[in-house]
Amino acid sequence: MRDAMDLLLPKLAKVIDNLSKFALEHKDLPTLGYTHYQPAQLITVGRRATQWIQDLARDLKNIETQRKELRFRGAMGTTGTQASFMEVYHGDGEKIDKLNERLCELAGFETGVYDISVQTYSRKVDLDVSNAIAGLGATAMHITNDLRHLATQKEIEEAFREGPDRIKRHGL
Repeated sequence: MRDAMDLLLPKLAKVIDNLSKFALEHKDLPTLGYTHYQPAQLITVGRRATQWIQDLARDLKNIETQRKELRFRGAMGTTGTQASFMEVYHGDGEKIDKLNERLCELAGFETGVYDISVQTYSRKVDLDVSNAIAGLGATAMHITNDLRHLATQKEIEEAFREGPDRIKRHGL
């Protein structure tokens, strides 16, 4: 999960950067704004793109937060009591703490271990990360719907390659 977020975060930041350039480039291109799928007032394509950027920035922050809060499960044993480790280390809890610190270091977790854990970490972690990723999915859907509206109005068009290697719609 952590590695997946590490792959996603810089790509999302790049999308935001690219959309910022797009918004500036299209800041004066008028388009019809909609409310509840009903025509409303004129806005610009650049203005619409800034809405996307705002949502993507929020998604970026949410995913970064989940990434930062992700902890290592730790050496807690099967029931979370550390009983087996207490036996190995003759009741020396400091040695178990040092073991957990070293395991975190080896696994690349700077945030430490969860205070309470058993064989698995809390599935609430999965839920929190999934919600952050789902938020990004909702933003992507919003952007693609807006692009479809803009394409319908011919403010935005698909870029097609010319030549023999062009993939036609029926070939997709």
